[in-house]
Amino acid sequence: MPATPGLFAALNTLNSQLGFARAFWVADQVLIEADLLGETLEPRGFDNACERVATVTDRVSGGLAAEFGGRTAFDESKSAGYRTPERLTGLYL
Repeated sequence: MPATPGLFAALNTLNSQLGFARAFWVADQVLIEADLLGETLEPRGFDNACERVATVTDRVSGGLAAEFGGRTAFDESKSAGYRTPERLTGLYL
């Protein structure tokens, strides 16, 4: 996905809504990531971070790809019964 002012504005808006995750552009791709502190990491916290990143990605990737060009990386690997979680975790109220 090419870098454009519109894409950066959309990512800034998204980042203003995200808590404990962030979206950014690098090397022609948009990444959603969460930072974790290794020395305090526990399985439950890791699972929670993975869920947040996956949920945010499911909710925004299709719209970003449609608006700014590109494709989503993991849509083809989802099973037929896959459903995006109802609530969008990681967002501020």
